[in-house]
Amino acid sequence: MNPLSKEYNIKSSLKKYFVDILGETVTFDRSLASPDIRTKGNTAITSWYNIKFGEMGRNALADYSFDLYICTRQDAEGMLLCQNTDTIFDLLIDPTMSDGTKRIPIYDVSKDPWEQISSMVVQYIYDSPVLDITIPEDETKIKMLTVLLRWGAAI
Repeated sequence: MNPLSKEYNIKSSLKKYFVDILGETVTFDRSLASPDIRTKGNTAITSWYNIKFGEMGRNALADYSFDLYICTRQDAEGMLLCQNTDTIFDLLIDPTMSDGTKRIPIYDVSKDPWEQISSMVVQYIYDSPVLDITIPEDETKIKMLTVLLRWGAAI
């Protein structure tokens, strides 16, 4: 199968992109897994991100969607949530490009070291204001973005 059509390459490339920038504040799974939020004081975790991988369309113009959850706690007015949402948008757009579209590298992870073979274009970002959830006990807020990526591929 063409390396541009391998879901393992796509997921691994996305993980690399976000971990390289966000570090340990990003998790990947189907639940809203979080870092250890039991700590208090200056070392308390107050924000993290979770990516839920979605569906892949294997066509000449391949596509992949995922949901990105932006999570904050001890954030009474939601200002940290706003800042973190802006941070994520900055990672998904590119004002230096004439079309403003971000290109995320695709790697062939079977190579050692990984070899960049193409890029995914961020087709759209759906900002879901409805899912701004507040958990009163520690003022946890969650906002979800749905992202669609596209790139040229062949099976």
